[in-house]
Amino acid sequence: MEIIRQIRGGLPKVGNGPYNQIHAHSTGNPTSTAKNEADFMGHKDITSGFYSHVIGNGQVIQVAEVGRGLWDVGGGWNNRAFAGVELIESHSNLAEFKRDYELYVQVLCDLAKQAGVPQILNSGDKGILTHDYCRLKQPYNNTTHGDPNGYLAKWGISITQFAADIKAGKPSGTISTDGYDPNQGAHPSGLVAQRGTFEITVENLYVRTAPRVAKETETGVFYQPTQTVLYDYYIDADGYRWVSWIGAASGQRRYAARRTLDYSKEYGKCY
Repeated sequence: MEIIRQIRGGLPKVGNGPYNQIHAHSTGNPTSTAKNEADFMGHKDITSGFYSHVIGNGQVIQVAEVGRGLWDVGGGWNNRAFAGVELIESHSNLAEFKRDYELYVQVLCDLAKQAGVPQILNSGDKGILTHDYCRLKQPYNNTTHGDPNGYLAKWGISITQFAADIKAGKPSGTISTDGYDPNQGAHPSGLVAQRGTFEITVENLYVRTAPRVAKETETGVFYQPTQTVLYDYYIDADGYRWVSWIGAASGQRRYAARRTLDYSKEYGKCY
């Protein structure tokens, strides 16, 4: 495996370690390439964060030295980062994703070996940790990021599967999205691709596991006025138009009612 070194000089040493965490990220940018991300790291304001590797388009690009801490998880575990690895989010088909996902798992595991930490995902406070896990567990947390859970789930990789692949050191299961193709306008389940922001305008709007008003679809999570969610699909079902997204914490698809199909009630606005 070739690692392209495009190191930005002058980056600070963050904390004093021990540098015993490998942080797993995804970029959150649906259009950028690995080269775009690496080039941006060369001149960006580092106070907004920096990482050590980016993976995409069949490439692994290292942009910062390892074992010096990073500003990548927005909290106390910045000081524990041996490396932080970003996976691009601009894959246009499953073959592209599978190629880069294999590199992603391999690089994370290789870095864990370099750091002398367990090749285990999201266990305790050392090893390979997702940004979402850091958000939930680290001291002085100041981030809301839930990556890479949602992006992996989009391509059929649950956190459980990701953990198994990390343990094996390579993808160990069949990657399948049940016929989903992001180049198509609709998913077989009836979801229609549309990206936007949904801003809630009512109190106690249910977040559901399916586009259906039923007790068994309730997650126990509610949205309140002015809260927002980034959605990637909508669907008309059960008398409502629903917006849908991958939950950052759960890694599962979630739904919220946007309005009734007859326009008699609205629960938020999309933009």
